[in-house]
Amino acid sequence: MIKQTAHNLKVQTISAKTKEQLTNQVNYFLENNPDFFIQEIQYNTCASPCGSGEDLSVYVEYSVLIIYLMS
Repeated sequence: MIKQTAHNLKVQTISAKTKEQLTNQVNYFLENNPDFFIQEIQYNTCASPCGSGEDLSVYVEYSVLIIYLMS
């Protein structure tokens, strides 16, 4: 059974600058692919410092990893 479904296993990554944008993109993906069998959805947040001295800011990117089986 594993050998039969392994070749159908797919991964989709989506990233955005805000949580709202990411949510919209994930919803769009799910709505437009109703035949996919979602196995797992992992949300991630990546933050890294930008700038220098007192002008130090943080760049944040939100991403999601969707693992699914194609029907």
